[in-house]
Amino acid sequence: MKELTTILIVLLMMFGLMACSGNETDAANVLIIEGNKLSAEGTRLSETAETKKKELEKSGSAFKDEETRKKAIEFQKKELIPLLDLIKEKYLQAGDKFEAASNLKIQEKFKDYLEIKAADFRKRAEYVEQQKAFPKALAESKTEAEYQKKSVVESEKLRNLQKEAQDLIQKAEKIKAENPGSFKSAQT
Repeated sequence: MKELTTILIVLLMMFGLMACSGNETDAANVLIIEGNKLSAEGTRLSETAETKKKELEKSGSAFKDEETRKKAIEFQKKELIPLLDLIKEKYLQAGDKFEAASNLKIQEKFKDYLEIKAADFRKRAEYVEQQKAFPKALAESKTEAEYQKKSVVESEKLRNLQKEAQDLIQKAEKIKAENPGSFKSAQT
């Protein structure tokens, strides 16, 4: 009887150790939920930034006169750039959460998906950082034509970053669609 009890205790301990060293999907899900909240906050702040940009555009050309130009530059410095910095930070933090989740013991395809999502959030942060080139171009430009020329170049950079982010999203969604079993208990 003593031997049987000892064997049962050893077996229970082994099962306990296996459970502790096994799949960490629940822990990954917690990180994903946190990352998604940060991403949602970044998106909400992005909408606020777009509203502020439209306010500035409503006032007409920043090149009407020097005073209007200075006001536009000041508005961007005080209102827009700090907001863009905050948005960028939210996306970087979301990327960190997804990366941390990908480093846990989870199914391989789920891990791949999370790594791509982390890269997507970092690409979004890069996109937001690139948006700060427009206020800089305005401050450096002496004429509207000069500003427009710089804006064309910066807009192309933004389009490229947006395409890269979209490619990452599609790649992640493809993994998710092709491997539904890897995502049954996951919070994606």
